[in-house]
Amino acid sequence: MKIPKTALPPWEIAFEANVKHSRLLHLPEEILLLILQLADIPDLYMWRQVSFTFWRIYQSKYFRNFHRNGKWYYEIVREGLIGFEHDEETRKRAREQAYCDKCIAQRQDENILSHRWSQRYKTLYCSFCRKNHLRSCFSHKERQKEYVGRRCITWEGHFRVCPHETMSMSVLHEYVDRNGTTGKALGTYQKIVICRICEAVAGKLAGENIRISNNITAPKVSLLNAGPDYQGRPQVMFSLDWTLCVFEIPEDGGVTYPFLQQRLREFEKTYGDMLCPHLRLDRLLAPFDPHLCVCLGGDRRTGGVSPCDRNIDWVDNHHPARGCKRMNTARIPGIFLQQDHDYRVKHEVMCSAYCGNFSWTRKDRFVFLSRHTAGFIYADGGGMGYVNENNLMEPQSYGAKDDIEAKYALWCDDKTCKNGRKWKE
Repeated sequence: MKIPKTALPPWEIAFEANVKHSRLLHLPEEILLLILQLADIPDLYMWRQVSFTFWRIYQSKYFRNFHRNGKWYYEIVREGLIGFEHDEETRKRAREQAYCDKCIAQRQDENILSHRWSQRYKTLYCSFCRKNHLRSCFSHKERQKEYVGRRCITWEGHFRVCPHETMSMSVLHEYVDRNGTTGKALGTYQKIVICRICEAVAGKLAGENIRISNNITAPKVSLLNAGPDYQGRPQVMFSLDWTLCVFEIPEDGGVTYPFLQQRLREFEKTYGDMLCPHLRLDRLLAPFDPHLCVCLGGDRRTGGVSPCDRNIDWVDNHHPARGCKRMNTARIPGIFLQQDHDYRVKHEVMCSAYCGNFSWTRKDRFVFLSRHTAGFIYADGGGMGYVNENNLMEPQSYGAKDDIEAKYALWCDDKTCKNGRKWKE
C-alpha cells in the first residue's frame, strides 16, 4: 500500500492550526520572549500549554527558575524555586482546564464532599490481601459486600498478556504456593506462561532470517525470586515481556511518520491489540516527535534539526526519547534509531497508568517493539505490593465500566476530563 506523503503527524497539524488562528505566533521570537517575561505566572503556564512555540521559548535559560531539572520536590522547596505548583491562581486555572463542567460542579458542591471523600480516601478490608485498601481499589459489586469475602480489583480481575492469553493474581499465587521460594536462590527465574500463537506468527514472519528470530521474544509471564521486603516478607517479582519485529527499514532509509503509522497498523492487524488498556496505538510514535528526537529529521515547527539541543537536557529524564537530542550526542538527523555508543539513547513510551514501558530498538535494518511490565507479589499470599499495579487489570474483568456510584468523583464519560475514563473502549 502506498503511503501518502501529504499526511502530517498530529503535532504538525496542531502547530499549523495555531499559526493559522493566532496572529501572535507570527511575531519574531525576540518579541514573544519579552511577552512571556512580562506575563503573570498563571498566563505563562497557560501559554506554555497551548503552543509549541511558547513551550520551546519556555525551555530557555530565562525561565530556569520554573524548571524542575530532575530535582526532587524537597530540593526545589529548599532552594526556594518558584514553580507553577506553588502559585494558587495557577493551580486554580489548571483545575478548571483539567476537569469538565460536571466534575467541577460536583467538586464545588458542599453536599457532595462527603461522597467524594468517601470514594477517594476511605478504606475497605480485602480478605485476600489481608489488609485495607482505598475504596477505589474495589469494584462497585465488591464494595457492597460484608467484611468477610470481599476482594479488591487485584483478585477480582485479570490482565492481558496478549490477545490470546490472560493472567490473574490467583493463578500467580497458585503457582508460587505450588513451587514456593524456600531454599531457592535469590534471582531464580521461571517462565510460567508463553503465548504459542504469537510465537508461531512471529516465527513464520521471521522465516530463516536469524537477525530477526534471534531478537524475538514471544509474550510471556515470568517469576523471579526477589527476596524479602523491608519488613521481611518474601517477595516474588512477576514480569510481562515481549519483543516483536515491526518492520525492515527501506533501502533508501526513508522512514517517515506516515510510514511508521502504516507499519504499526500492520503490526496490530498481525498480532491484535498488544498494548495495555490505556495506551492507544498512535501514542507509540510520541518518542519520534522532532522537538525531542532527530530520527525523522525536522518539521515545520522546528525547521532543520541539529544533532543536539542544549535545552533538552533539563527534561532529559522524563521525555520519551531519552538522550536523542542531548548535548554532545553524535547523532545524525534523519537516520532512524541510530545508536550512540557514548550516550544511552532510548525511545520509549510509559503508560500513563504506570502499567508498562514500550520501547523501540533497532538491530541492523530491522526495527523491534518491546514491552516490559513488572510488579511484586507477596509469596505468603498477600497480593500485590503497590496499588498502581491494579492498573494492569482489564477494566471489563472487574466491572469498572458499570461503577455508577463513583461517577464524577472518580470518573466521567468525558475523555478530555481529568476524571475521564483512561482505558480504551
